Amino acid sequence: MQNVGIEIESATYNGATNIIKAVQEMCLEAIQRCSFHIANEICTRLTKNPKSDVARELRQQV
Repeated sequence: MQNVGIEIESATYNGATNIIKAVQEMCLEAIQRCSFHIANEICTRLTKNPKSDVARELRQQV
């Protein structure tokens, strides 16, 4: 993209490592992960009925 004159100031990604690598190669400092994908991954990894206090609190926040 830089070769055709497009300047990227920030990036939001879904967690795919190939995207992170590409952005790092462009020396882009403003990069963040999509909050939907973060919440989705947390829900995937937590059980529906967490036993620990910390897991229950995290489940409520997501």
